[in-house]
Amino acid sequence: MSRKPREAPMASMFQIGRHVLQVFGGGRKWVVAVDGVLLRGWHSSSADAWSAGVAAVDLLQRSSPPEPPAAAPDAGTLT
Repeated sequence: MSRKPREAPMASMFQIGRHVLQVFGGGRKWVVAVDGVLLRGWHSSSADAWSAGVAAVDLLQRSSPPEPPAAAPDAGTLT
């Protein structure tokens, strides 16, 4: 009896604001991590895992203080 070779696991990484979203898996089981922390559970597709990760990042961004505005470039001193 021959076995079907397993697919190599796939991984994708996305930068969303200050956060890094990673989707891992293959076949019918996909997991997601945000900032290196795995979220609970698994998903049946990469799209479902990505969607769960985006929702987690959105929750993090809504619950954290806003980023300070970027400093304006130094235009030199006016005289």
